[in-house]
Amino acid sequence: MKRIVRIIITMVLLVSFCAAPMAALAQSVPRQTTVIDPEALQITYLNVSVEPRNVVMRMTFQNDGNISIDEFGIALAFYNNDGTQVYSNTNTQEGYIQEESNWYYTPDEVIKPGDTYKTEDVFSDYGGAVGIAVAVRYYHQYNGEYILIPESEWLWILPGSVTVVPEYHRSYYTEPSNAVYNLCNTINLGYRYYLLDDYNAAYYGMNQGGEWITSVTPDSMAEAAGLQAGDLILFVNGMKPTENVYAVEYGLAEIASGETIEWVYQRNELIYTTKMSAP
Repeated sequence: MKRIVRIIITMVLLVSFCAAPMAALAQSVPRQTTVIDPEALQITYLNVSVEPRNVVMRMTFQNDGNISIDEFGIALAFYNNDGTQVYSNTNTQEGYIQEESNWYYTPDEVIKPGDTYKTEDVFSDYGGAVGIAVAVRYYHQYNGEYILIPESEWLWILPGSVTVVPEYHRSYYTEPSNAVYNLCNTINLGYRYYLLDDYNAAYYGMNQGGEWITSVTPDSMAEAAGLQAGDLILFVNGMKPTENVYAVEYGLAEIASGETIEWVYQRNELIYTTKMSAP
């Protein structure tokens, strides 16, 4: 079943499903796609002001590409005078679920090529925050694909240092084809998770980010593989979820084609591996 891309990108709870055996389609799935207009969405202005109880962020975005954009998301990092990142919640899984480290925009009108889009957002519960670093993490081409930027290639912008920086060699990932999702009809992977970003991982006691499991379905493939709530999935078939949020989809497609796929995960500061294959 096709998982909504916007939910994948956000930290909203996800459910992974698996696939029916269609080997030829699974083997032809592209893992990475280069888009025609790299760096389509640029941050051209960023201003952060501190009020008694709030932090106010004002931004201007510009569409430097050649396709209209109707949705996009950013990553946020709040910091204090010492440059230390500030969080609004505890360093637990529940705290991370409630954290406002991502923000999402759906303009009333599409941002056409060459157009700008202005925003103003107010954040509370960030005591001591004096600034916000921002990175564009994805955008959606009008009537087209979701374009996601791997976390290692987010371009972080600080207030007062904004310039339009062309990064023509960055990696982008597009949403998998319907053929991949159609594979996910018969095998229940069986775990729910939030995507823990690499840049937040240390605060939450992890060395790196990944899929932070919140629950495992009884009698599922995940339970049979030994996965538990609280485990952090670091790699799926060698692919890091923070570098390609569709790592599970591609892994499950290969399972459906008869392959055995390795999951690498962290539990209580130790690293484990487990394998999954179609029942």
